[in-house]
Amino acid sequence: MQDNLELGRALLRDEDQIFLTVAARWDLIRHRIDDRSPPAEGRASASGDDVFQRIDPLVGLSYNFSPDHSLYASYSEGFRAPALLELTCAGPAAICPGLQAGAAPDPPLKPVRVRSVEVGLRSRPIAGTTGQVSVYRTEVFDDIFSVSPAGTTGIFFQNIGRTRRQGFEASLRSRLSSLLEATISYSFTRATFEEDVLLNTPRSTSDCTTFACNERVLKGSEFPLVPRHRARAGLEVRPFSWLVASVSGSYVGAQRLRGDEENVAPLLPSYFSLEGGLKATVGRLSGSLNVFNLLGSQFSTFGTYATNAKATGDPVERFVTPGRPFQLFVGLSYGL
Repeated sequence: MQDNLELGRALLRDEDQIFLTVAARWDLIRHRIDDRSPPAEGRASASGDDVFQRIDPLVGLSYNFSPDHSLYASYSEGFRAPALLELTCAGPAAICPGLQAGAAPDPPLKPVRVRSVEVGLRSRPIAGTTGQVSVYRTEVFDDIFSVSPAGTTGIFFQNIGRTRRQGFEASLRSRLSSLLEATISYSFTRATFEEDVLLNTPRSTSDCTTFACNERVLKGSEFPLVPRHRARAGLEVRPFSWLVASVSGSYVGAQRLRGDEENVAPLLPSYFSLEGGLKATVGRLSGSLNVFNLLGSQFSTFGTYATNAKATGDPVERFVTPGRPFQLFVGLSYGL
């Protein structure tokens, strides 16, 4: 043991810095539900108290091995109590129509518990340039998931056991000159179910074509609406002290639609969007011009399966949210 300590001291230089952070957080959450819904035969009252509490630790270590470079690592635990909406919409017998419309005597939900580990590097490789890379893994226990039962547009919430988020993030910012600054970032995320689970779904499955379908989600299936890839790059130019021009592009990878937790239906396609702007300031007067979706691209940012009540037979269809169209905004302001 002594030899190992001496070796560690020999590897560290006098100018090296090591910082250790240790913390703990205690949460106490109480939901007091007073059910004032009209009495109904066979319906129990939802009144009662739900109390959740937990102490969560955090440990962080940072090693600055030069003025321009540092390594860091952290371990933390987290805790989230079920929200009031989740507690009172926690079963298929009394779903909520999108948003809560009353209390219901639902089965109890367990609080969500999280364990996270992250390791990263912060660096300033050259003057005017900073960057960061990190990898992380988050294990979630008793995750709470929203479910849309077949043949409805409502939702309820249930615990689905263990899930995982893990990935990689990198970013770089550089002031190339007094006139030009560039930024670029990328993230890879993989969010998965880590236990087999049976979920209601509005979508017809391979062994069900009625309005009462379940999907068997296997361990390793990916979460809907969590793209694996995201990237962004931007450029800012200052040709004059009073004028700033900027352009930036964003890429979002393909993702699963809500209701396709078993990962068998077509993906929501990836998309790219370009934005630009000008800002001029003369004294107290400022003017701006911002353009969104410069290329006029057509894309969708959200997708789900639901019944179409306006079509004959109320069929289940894909519903998508269109992305921002080409837009131009002009502004003028005067500071007093």
